[in-house]
Amino acid sequence: MKYRSALTIHFKPGQSRLAIPLLRDLWNGAKIMRRVGKETALIGMYKDFETLEEMTSSSQGDTKIADQLDPMIIDGSVTHHVWQHKLNDFHHSNVRKIVTMTFQNPLAFKEVENAIEENMRVAQEKGKKITFWRKLFESPGGPKFIVSHDFDSLDEYAEDTPLPELKNHHMLIGSRVAHAEESVWIKVE
Repeated sequence: MKYRSALTIHFKPGQSRLAIPLLRDLWNGAKIMRRVGKETALIGMYKDFETLEEMTSSSQGDTKIADQLDPMIIDGSVTHHVWQHKLNDFHHSNVRKIVTMTFQNPLAFKEVENAIEENMRVAQEKGKKITFWRKLFESPGGPKFIVSHDFDSLDEYAEDTPLPELKNHHMLIGSRVAHAEESVWIKVE
């Protein structure tokens, strides 16, 4: 079982470029991505771990670097998530579309769990790089899950078309979701 520790950070205007080298030093080996769209100062970073113990022991960051980053960050904007890998292979790519779904309650997710598993299986068989993750610690408003869909380039993302087979359960799954949000991220070199 894999775990993914992820941070999202809103930086003050013009500060994200200065922060990226510091973020690399702060969390060695983490993948850093920038949100595509109007929120250009939103940076996400993640690192994968085999166990929760490994994740906990790696969270000892350098306080000198954190002190340098602090004035660059918009107050209260750092969000930490711990995701548990659920379905399909996981990927590291240049472009990632994230669909975040908050279900009405734990029972609502259980009602559609098999439909989601079937959709993920079909997507992987058709060559889509789609992974399903569950937020490890419960979220306000109900259980939260993400589907990450990976692409090699923005062009590949723009040309992507949904698989007709995935529409079989669209209405059922959608009826149990309380909130959904989509975003696109690009890897920072």
